[in-house]
Amino acid sequence: MKITWLGESGFLLEDDKHALLIDPYFSDALGKRRADRHRLLPVKPEWLNREYDMVLFTHCHIDHTDPETTNTLLERLPRLLLAGPPSSREVLGNVPYWVDVLERTQLTLGRFHIRALPAIHSDRFALGYEICHEGQTLYFSGDTALLCGLADRIPKEPDAAFLCFNAGVGKNMDAADAVHLAKLIRAKRVIPCHYGLLPDGAKPETFTNLLKENGIAFSLPKYGETFVIESGGR
Repeated sequence: MKITWLGESGFLLEDDKHALLIDPYFSDALGKRRADRHRLLPVKPEWLNREYDMVLFTHCHIDHTDPETTNTLLERLPRLLLAGPPSSREVLGNVPYWVDVLERTQLTLGRFHIRALPAIHSDRFALGYEICHEGQTLYFSGDTALLCGLADRIPKEPDAAFLCFNAGVGKNMDAADAVHLAKLIRAKRVIPCHYGLLPDGAKPETFTNLLKENGIAFSLPKYGETFVIESGGR
C-alpha cells in the first residue's frame, strides 16, 4: 500500500487494484469566500486526472468535504463511490453512489477494510477511520478534540496514526493533546496532518518536538509525497 499526502487532512491510499481518497481538497473554495484563506500550494494536475474508486469524508467542513472538488471528480468519474457522515452528504447535495456512514459502519474496498470511529468535533456527525490493509492498521483521527473518552473508543497500537492538530480551537486537539492521544493508543508511528495548505495554520515543529521529547516515532511527509508504512510502523 502506498500513501500520498494531499495537504491538510487529505490522503490517497492505493494498492495495485484500488485507490481510496480521504478528505480531498483540490480547489480554492475557502479562498473564494475569504481573502485570507487562499490555498498556499497549487493542486498537482495528476490528482485531477487519475482514477479513484472511493472517496471517504470525515465531516462537513469545506476543507474536508468540498463540493467543488467532488463535482470536478464526478465530472470525469460519474460512478465514483462517495461515503461519509450525513452532514457531508448535506453539504454535497444530490450526488450519485453515496453511502451514509456512522460510527461503527464498516466498508470494504478490495483489500481495504474500513471502520468508522468517533471524532469529537463541532460537526456532531464527525468521524475518524480505522483502515486495515494486509495486516497493517492505520488510524485517521479526522478533526477531533481529546474528549468523551476518545482514546478508549479507537484501536490500540496502530501501525500509523494520522493525527490532526491545530491550536486547540474549534474542538480540535492542539499538539500536546495529539501527543497524549498517541501515547494513550500506543501508536507505533505518528503522521501529523491538518497543516501546510492554508494560511496561519499550526506549525508541525510544535508537534514533532513534543513527539521527540516523548520518544514517539513519526514521519513528516512533504506535500504530495508518496510513502509507505512498513511492518511495525517503521
